[in-house]
Amino acid sequence: MLVGIALCLTLLVMRPVWQEMYTEAYVPFEADQISLEQGLGEGKRIISQFMLAQTSKNSLETLVALAGKEMPEDLAQLDFSLLLPAFVLSELKTAFQLGFMIFVPFLVIDLVVASVLMAMGMMMLSLPFKLMIFVLVDGWTLLVGTLTTSIQPY
Repeated sequence: MLVGIALCLTLLVMRPVWQEMYTEAYVPFEADQISLEQGLGEGKRIISQFMLAQTSKNSLETLVALAGKEMPEDLAQLDFSLLLPAFVLSELKTAFQLGFMIFVPFLVIDLVVASVLMAMGMMMLSLPFKLMIFVLVDGWTLLVGTLTTSIQPY
């Protein structure tokens, strides 16, 4: 189920990028207006633009320094072999932050439900109450909304 949600969210978030790659690179290549190399270069430019918008400056600076290179003034000229790991590093950081933001409300709900049910002597009903609260606050919509808004438009 989680893999399905991940795939659907990927399709939702990446649709504008794929659409631009289709119209700017694939359609001209298919119509023999540009060569394969030009089409691949255009596709790389578009995906790099998206990745730059999602990558933190700190991650870029760290990886450029580790590679022993200078940070280019125009980030569009940044080598793809440096951009890709910086993007992954930045996404991992964002994923941990989102995971923590998701974990804290569940922890609070767990503590409240556990203490109320413990006071009533009904500890075995803890999970159904937690699930009921998740459903009542429309947890899936909140979760998906938080995940999709973490992606900035490029």
